[in-house]
Amino acid sequence: MLRKIPIKSASALYIYADRSEWRYEELRGRLTEISAWENPAALSSAMMLVREAQCAGEPTAWVGKSSDIFFPLDAAAYGVDLAALIVVRLSQVSDAPRAADMLIRSGGFGLVVVDLSDASPVCIPVPLLSRIVRLSHVKNVATVCLTRKPVHASSLGSLISLRSQARRVGKFDATAGISLEAIKDKQHAPGWVHREFRGVPAGMRRDSRFTAPIALCKAS
Repeated sequence: MLRKIPIKSASALYIYADRSEWRYEELRGRLTEISAWENPAALSSAMMLVREAQCAGEPTAWVGKSSDIFFPLDAAAYGVDLAALIVVRLSQVSDAPRAADMLIRSGGFGLVVVDLSDASPVCIPVPLLSRIVRLSHVKNVATVCLTRKPVHASSLGSLISLRSQARRVGKFDATAGISLEAIKDKQHAPGWVHREFRGVPAGMRRDSRFTAPIALCKAS
């Protein structure tokens, strides 16, 4: 059965991640929103960014509600160095934006992921959102917010630089992937679509067996 699963090298990942607009370096200094009606789609997209940032030698942080933190085996399967990923677990998801503000202000991170998918509705005060945007630009941090909403729903606010809608594509097997459509993009024309094919996340496999990552990135 394992012989039927295609093996991809680390360099081959860029063949399956096909849009230059969706790169960690492109998102630095910007506030990005990844929305999805299927939460695993947004999580998978964010994990790929974490891996890419770690491969670039950048410290990374993840902020979210303690009861809704990502499945560690999924992150490891995406090649994320869990030992180098700072995870801030909060009792209330409403505290996540302020926690992210503190992390960005410190200047110690290249990527900060803010998981707001458990919040409904998501409401970040404009002054706080404005400060996060300004600090992300000044500190050259890629700040990525995850939300759960349909494609026609409004973004977090007019200050969002890029909003993409994530959804799962392919069959529920090794060909499974993620499609990201740019709903809003202040640096490029919206409407572009980015696709990544990585197979089914470890936490969603029927056999629950762990599959080794394609290429683990050790953060320096």
